[in-house]
Amino acid sequence: MEAIYQQNGAIIDSLSQTNFDNQRISKDIPVKVAHKIGDAYDFKHDVAIVYANSPFILSIFTNHSDYETISKIANDILRGAEMMKQQFLKHCKEQDYFQNHKKVLLAISGGL
Repeated sequence: MEAIYQQNGAIIDSLSQTNFDNQRISKDIPVKVAHKIGDAYDFKHDVAIVYANSPFILSIFTNHSDYETISKIANDILRGAEMMKQQFLKHCKEQDYFQNHKKVLLAISGGL
């Protein structure tokens, strides 16, 4: 991340305008996406920074799948993240978590 920061955004600009923006994670997502793809044999991957209202990093690694499936997973995750954020914020307000804290960082990681 420090190396990306030191590049003054040049890397992010390059990864936001690739020949692969019409497939995988960025295909149908209506916000800026900076992504790096990878293919080898039956493995198809994409890792991206998704610049949604609350930007997040999304990594999708597949075996014996296709680009359309990666796009569908990315769209579902974006919609799910927005719904989860709204529910989480509602819960935090109900619990008064923001009384002493201006921001809360939520990170979720795991494999399916």
